[in-house]
Amino acid sequence: MTALLPPEVLAPLPAAPVSPDSAQPEDAAELAPLAPLRIALVAALSGSAAAVTLGGLFSGVLAVLVGLAAAGVSAGLVGLASARGKAWLQLLAVPGIFVLGYAAALLLPNATGVTGSVPSLVRQSIANGGLAKPPIPFDPGWRFLLVAVIALITAAATSLAIGYRSPRLAALIPLPLVIAAGLNQAPGREAVSGIVAMGLLLGALAVSSAADLAGRAEVSKAFERRQLLRSLAATVIALAALAGLSRADVLFPKPNVDRSANPQKPKVTPLSAVKDRPLFAVTGGFAGPYRLGTLDSYIKHAWYLPPFEPGSFAGVSAGGTLPDAPSDRAPVTVGVSISGLNGFAVPTPSGAEQLSTSDEELSIDPATGVLRTSKGAASAGVKYALTVAPSPGGSELARASALPPGPDFTSYLAAPPIPDAVAALIAKAPQNKWELLQSLRKALFDHVIAAGAGQPVDVAPSRVVQMLDGETASPYEIVAAEALLARWAGLPSRIGYGFYGGSKLPDGSLEMRPRDGANWLEVHFPGHGWVAVLGHPLKAQPSLDPKLIRKQRIIPSDEIGLSIFVPILRPDRLLAFEIARFYLVRIVPTLIGLYLLWQLVPLVARARRRRKRRAWGLAHGPAGRVAVAYAEFRDVVQDLGLDLGRTTALEFLREVDDDVEHSDLAWLTTRALWGDLVRDLQAADAVAAESLSQSLRRRVTAAQPLTVRLAAITSRTSLRHPYDPVLPTSWPAPRTRTRKAGASTSTWARPLGWARRVTAVVGPVLRRRPA
Repeated sequence: MTALLPPEVLAPLPAAPVSPDSAQPEDAAELAPLAPLRIALVAALSGSAAAVTLGGLFSGVLAVLVGLAAAGVSAGLVGLASARGKAWLQLLAVPGIFVLGYAAALLLPNATGVTGSVPSLVRQSIANGGLAKPPIPFDPGWRFLLVAVIALITAAATSLAIGYRSPRLAALIPLPLVIAAGLNQAPGREAVSGIVAMGLLLGALAVSSAADLAGRAEVSKAFERRQLLRSLAATVIALAALAGLSRADVLFPKPNVDRSANPQKPKVTPLSAVKDRPLFAVTGGFAGPYRLGTLDSYIKHAWYLPPFEPGSFAGVSAGGTLPDAPSDRAPVTVGVSISGLNGFAVPTPSGAEQLSTSDEELSIDPATGVLRTSKGAASAGVKYALTVAPSPGGSELARASALPPGPDFTSYLAAPPIPDAVAALIAKAPQNKWELLQSLRKALFDHVIAAGAGQPVDVAPSRVVQMLDGETASPYEIVAAEALLARWAGLPSRIGYGFYGGSKLPDGSLEMRPRDGANWLEVHFPGHGWVAVLGHPLKAQPSLDPKLIRKQRIIPSDEIGLSIFVPILRPDRLLAFEIARFYLVRIVPTLIGLYLLWQLVPLVARARRRRKRRAWGLAHGPAGRVAVAYAEFRDVVQDLGLDLGRTTALEFLREVDDDVEHSDLAWLTTRALWGDLVRDLQAADAVAAESLSQSLRRRVTAAQPLTVRLAAITSRTSLRHPYDPVLPTSWPAPRTRTRKAGASTSTWARPLGWARRVTAVVGPVLRRRPA
């Protein structure tokens, strides 16, 4: 291929000796090489700021130390790879980061006792959550995620800052992560985390300024040191001011926000969608119920969860007595061991009096009487023990129901007007509130037919009348009707939900699984607290779903349903279109994705070619830079489909509309490479050519329709046939085939030759007549 540039431009220029006292031009100073290790230090400081704020979400200082190590190692690896001129080593940072994350998850001390593979640990940590209410335990899954996030962001900041020659970019990329994590710090850590992170960010900016000045001849080492010392002094003063303001409650005032949430409808996952697994095990022979929450607000025919008020939670230590606990019955000790239960609430047996022992810091919600973890969700291996009082007898409840419930339980008596059918039952029942409730519940259980799953639905007073008349109802509807009947009887009531029953294990403990989920009626009695009132209807429709078959004291109704299973062998035939659809659904998206990736390959190739040409231009002096600038402009024009061939700059100028910048670039290129500026070309001329080329590329692209611009993005024209093939490229050169003298150049020569040979052999056979 013939080069369009003069031969003297293609040879690298000899390096001229530069005196230490001589000043370089401004453009040469801007293109001076940066120190990769200094940029890596900037990224390490900024990544350390993110590590401090993210580490503040977890309990202890181990999270901060792990984050600092991840930021330093990732920035150092990328910086060393760039400093040694082996950019491909940066690709090893990604697997190295994952190895570091695995080591942090599996090798560091594990106080929580959670074990398993790293993917399962990560999934369990994400499922447990807790980031909205720090601090949370620094589980192995969170260790891997912390290392991966900080290391990847720090490595990306280092690589991009080095590639774009902008040290400040290394300080700015981790900044959104610093701000996001800094807004949700653990109580008592806001000031410390904010001050330390701010100091690291200011230090990163100071080092980035020094990295910008590095390599300039007019800047001495003494000047760099003075600037760095001044920046450090300003940083110390700013941090001292922040520390003083933090004590005055100016930066971190006490929040005056009501964090309580309004009552909400419960959202329940169907049992068929829940994986059957052990949730927790209990010892002591107490089958429950074990409460996880309550529904206590009846609004518009629906039962709602109570308002969530974190400020009302009270910490409970080992040996502490629970609020509203009965104290006149002989208690039993119940041990709970969590294995696969997610969330903050932990199973709390009905009638719990005192927390005996606990491996986790617990608090109690006085509105529901449920224990909750104070730091993060309950993880596997958490164990605690409580003393539980047995349920009181009927005579005790009858005496207690004669007492007034108290002003604090007015909301638990709110109910719609009593239907006439229920009012008639109340008129015939005993006047004692407990006996009245039992009479109403007996009337309900004698007639209602249990059917279906216990999904929360609206239960209006008319629905309660239907159940009393013998209609079918789900277990949830039956319990909701019980709660309404209790309020109509004058007793404070609510719906409790959690687990009851369980499966007995060989060691005598009870294992609770998702199928053991239940809801029940809870009634408050003075002197006894909230008492779980259990019961079952006498009739139920049969079910063939094995997940709904429970060991309950429910007898079938008079309507007998007989199900007979007859095993038969049926061939499983698949139609052709089903097989084709199965593979098409999986293959076609993959092919489309691969095609889109292949169409975007020119973007990467042009970016790589641009970097190679830029380095080539710097090595060949101002003339090389001018040649690269004009070639970049002509390649863009060629991708847009506007070029007329490999014409010279002045020839192309005459073929297009007049434009001042285009004319300036064409004449500057011609004079710099072939004219009067060949011997007197300055660096300022190269800067002007690069500026004109960039402006023209932007303007000519913006002037084209959107379809042309999209086609230019995926165009390979300038890659296959660049304006000047001698300049560096990132696309393989087209293969050229040498032909022998006299050989045919027709495209069909080889296929026609084979056709002639086949015809010569087969033709006589086909023409032969049978004897």
